[in-house]
Amino acid sequence: MSMTLLKRLALTFALICVSGLLSSNGDVSGQANNCGMLKNDAPVIFCDTFDAPNPVTNRSGQLNGTVWGVSRVTGRGIEWPNSTMDGCNGPQAASPVGATDVIICNGQLRTSLHDNHDVTTMALYPKQPFDWAGRTGTVAFDVTNDTSGTHGAWPEFWITDLPIPAPSSHLIPCDTCSVSRHALGIRLAAERGSCGNGWRADSAIVVRDYQMEDRSIFENNATGMRIRERGCATLSSGPNGGLNHVEIRISQNYIEVWASDAGSRTLKLINTIENANLTFSRGLIWVGAYHYNASKAHEQNPSVPDQTNHTYTWDNIAFDGPATYRDLSYDVLDRVAQGANGINLIGWPNGPGQPAVLNTLPMTTDAINAATSAYLLFNFGPYNSPSSFTYTINGNVNTAPNPTPSNYIGWRTMALPVPKNQLVAGPQNIRFSTNVSLNVQNVNIVLVAA
Repeated sequence: MSMTLLKRLALTFALICVSGLLSSNGDVSGQANNCGMLKNDAPVIFCDTFDAPNPVTNRSGQLNGTVWGVSRVTGRGIEWPNSTMDGCNGPQAASPVGATDVIICNGQLRTSLHDNHDVTTMALYPKQPFDWAGRTGTVAFDVTNDTSGTHGAWPEFWITDLPIPAPSSHLIPCDTCSVSRHALGIRLAAERGSCGNGWRADSAIVVRDYQMEDRSIFENNATGMRIRERGCATLSSGPNGGLNHVEIRISQNYIEVWASDAGSRTLKLINTIENANLTFSRGLIWVGAYHYNASKAHEQNPSVPDQTNHTYTWDNIAFDGPATYRDLSYDVLDRVAQGANGINLIGWPNGPGQPAVLNTLPMTTDAINAATSAYLLFNFGPYNSPSSFTYTINGNVNTAPNPTPSNYIGWRTMALPVPKNQLVAGPQNIRFSTNVSLNVQNVNIVLVAA
């Protein structure tokens, strides 16, 4: 019997005993040591060790598309360049078309993007909530953090109260305000030099009813939420190098960020976040690759590699806590069109007199009946701000106000309620329009707890 099969059997038995959630269909792979978590106080209820690639079924590439969601957003709008991934057997072409920019190889996950000298996000989330109500919960993941700083490339961690696509925030007032109503974000992007040949979280964002508090470790006199530097972890040499093991311990008011040196499993405290005052206690976790015109870091310091085109390797994504449900979601596959210079156009323009008419992947009647609620998810932008949204689901017209603040510009993200009685077996037809001209992308419908 192979070691991979033994690992899966061990985890299946463990999780059935702990939560009763895991079926035998292989939705979550794992290992008997619970993805290597060290700081958790409760049993691990989600663990993925990315043992083997899955058939590509949606925007999630070779991830299991039932378990994982992937979204992409860039500041220029619906443009997304192809990239070159550092694959396990050398460089290979990577594109959002067919989601070849998300692969599994050598039992690990790799993601690739080219930022086209822009603000860029590729974010990934498991469709199962993490619950830390009344306790300190722990989330863990491994990543090859070779960050070139906040004017380069870095990994980022988020928790959002709803599964809104591509959570991110850049500058306040922001030119990217893709945040949920309640959220937590941590940027693992220390500038090279401030930690020597190392990194730690340089800043954190807490969102409370769409009001963002964004704090840097350099704001020593800040009131309210504060992030403090406690130590540094060494940088990875890149996607083929050693991984940093990261564990983030989260309670309503206090958060710790622990990380290992690249290639080590020994954790050390690198940041604390005080007075977090989180206004939610259950949400979806996200990890992802974030860029801000990464060539600038190289231009400012030629000893820093140019990470405009960059690959991250990930492994052992996990969290602990009480048993939770899992959502099902149904993507509208990215648009397949090309703009100038062969850049992919992955979203759709729409506005007065120009609705976007889209279709999701097919649903089943059983999934619709099992769900407790449903949402239409999408990013919109990049600049105009609608007063309301009109979205027709299978011929049923719905309207909703735009709840985001007026100073939110750039790309934003949204979850709008969909009455379950408007859903049908098969693909869902969506007709989307607003009172101003803008673009939409990363569109899907999620069935909560289905």
